[in-house]
Amino acid sequence: MEAKPVTLNNFRKVQFGFAIEFYQPVAFSVLLLFTCCMVLFASGCSPTSSPDYSGLGLVEIGGRVLLDGQAMPNVEVRLVTEEDGIYSYGVSDNDGRYSLMFDSRTRGIIPGKKQVVVVNASAKAEGGSMNEEEEEETEGAPKKKVDSRIPKCYGRESKYIVEVVGTSNAFDIELKTDCSNSR
Repeated sequence: MEAKPVTLNNFRKVQFGFAIEFYQPVAFSVLLLFTCCMVLFASGCSPTSSPDYSGLGLVEIGGRVLLDGQAMPNVEVRLVTEEDGIYSYGVSDNDGRYSLMFDSRTRGIIPGKKQVVVVNASAKAEGGSMNEEEEEETEGAPKKKVDSRIPKCYGRESKYIVEVVGTSNAFDIELKTDCSNSR
């Protein structure tokens, strides 16, 4: 006499001539997990989606960073809104040319009054601070000054304020060694 399978928690399906037994709770769980994954995938959770900044009125801005009329290569420029700290940034090339980015994929800046902050891009990339006048200490070596071409008055506490209007697109950042435009 042949033993019959218990059909209370199992079910048997014959497909392509083969009998397949499924344990119902496991089959249901797998189906539920698959369905949840498909819903998340279809809902737009993808790395290519980007935020909608159309309501911000972003203006594309670029120009040159100059110190006493000379190009400033390899510096990071930040134009910061003082009220909320939102900023756009750019790094100058060998000719001192920069273009502001609102985030890593979107060019532009929100119009209005902005604080100009300029730091040495290579020092920042190597873990340097925003304040280029700080001393740097390496293990077993004496403290040394960070080489900086940028006057301290253009760091975090910069008083250099500019107005970005909705039609701007060429905008040179003109720094002065004597900080005369940062008061």
